[in-house]
Amino acid sequence: MICQFNALVIIDTEKIIAAYLEPVQDVKNPPVIIDPSFAFILCPSATSNISTEQIDLYLNADGGDNLSFRCTSFFGNSNNSVFFYDDYIENNNQIFGKFILNINTLSRAIQPDPKQQDGLPPIHVCATFSNIESKVLRKGSEQVDLMFSLYQLDDDGQSQSLYGYFGLKLQLTVS
Repeated sequence: MICQFNALVIIDTEKIIAAYLEPVQDVKNPPVIIDPSFAFILCPSATSNISTEQIDLYLNADGGDNLSFRCTSFFGNSNNSVFFYDDYIENNNQIFGKFILNINTLSRAIQPDPKQQDGLPPIHVCATFSNIESKVLRKGSEQVDLMFSLYQLDDDGQSQSLYGYFGLKLQLTVS
């Protein structure tokens, strides 16, 4: 039976903006690898540990299982916003395949009705969601950088503009 491991990465965009004043703004250049304490991973089927170099994630998985990452800011992407766009596998131990970006659009996603004090009943809107996913190939350890873009809320309070491209260093261990 194939298992699906879903991880949510919450990124502290305010700390990144304060710490990295000259971010990479050309996607063709290597992104800035962030301090791992600026991110937090929720993955019910795994354990994680944050060190000074990286975030360690431990999975009890088999070849053929799937690992998916989604990311958001502490603001739920409503202020500053982030999303994963690519990966870089450093030591290429072939524990994971290439991480692929998946984009899913719901034509009738719900959100609170801004005209109602309690938001109910919700309204339907078109919404796009993304994740980056890979297949587990075998047991072992792999160092993976997940690349993400960060968009900062503009002064008008209504739009977001690119702040920079960043990477999150992970040590993924499959046992």
